[in-house]
Amino acid sequence: MSRRPIADRKPEIELFCEMLAGKTHARILLVQAASGLGKSDLLRRFAHECPDDICLVRLDLRGTEKGIAEVFSVFRQELGADALPRFAAAYARLAGVNISDITTIAGKLDISVVLNVDEQTRKFNLEKLEDAFFQDLRAACRKIAVIFDTFEQAPPDLQNWLGGVFLRYAARIPHLCVVIAGQRVPERTIEKWEDVCERRILREIDDVNEWHEFVREVQLPFDRSAVQAIVLAYQGNPRNIQLCFDAIAPRWRT
Repeated sequence: MSRRPIADRKPEIELFCEMLAGKTHARILLVQAASGLGKSDLLRRFAHECPDDICLVRLDLRGTEKGIAEVFSVFRQELGADALPRFAAAYARLAGVNISDITTIAGKLDISVVLNVDEQTRKFNLEKLEDAFFQDLRAACRKIAVIFDTFEQAPPDLQNWLGGVFLRYAARIPHLCVVIAGQRVPERTIEKWEDVCERRILREIDDVNEWHEFVREVQLPFDRSAVQAIVLAYQGNPRNIQLCFDAIAPRWRT
């Protein structure tokens, strides 16, 4: 995965790397940012920082129509079907499927089948799937990094699940690191997972030195005075600054 340069965000990148290395108490990072402040670029950088021996699970929650079922499916896809044997067995019991059939169809389970039922049955089925799923994650031999983006656009039931059950279980799994990002993120609670959680709000980047370093790294033709003028004009907004760089760089060279 190529390393995409970004301006600043060093504290957030350092914190994420410390989480992966087990050098901080934090294993949950919530990143809140208004539109245009470089959240998606930061998450791509997080993904780049994951070593090869760490299993990376990424999911943009925008358009997750199947909700919780889709989260389970993405984990099975990224970890491999064999990594979640208890989950597969629980699904088989609930769906009335022979476990050998599940082995044959590997990662193609339609998990939503056992959740698109009446509310009482759904609650029972979800609890069984959750218990098996988190047992499998706890038994995993590799460190796992999970990055969820666009939290605010997830269906309400998925938002509630991620901010409740998922983080509650995740906090008990030492080799699991979780990032949830969005214009909104799970609200503060008195839950135990807050003890291993860091919250960061991204602000504008108005440090001209940081932007000048970025310009040199991506080999744009602007000197420091030009960078300073653009940063001031766009009040440190990363999206607008980069759009301006892209728009005028070709003409600047001529």
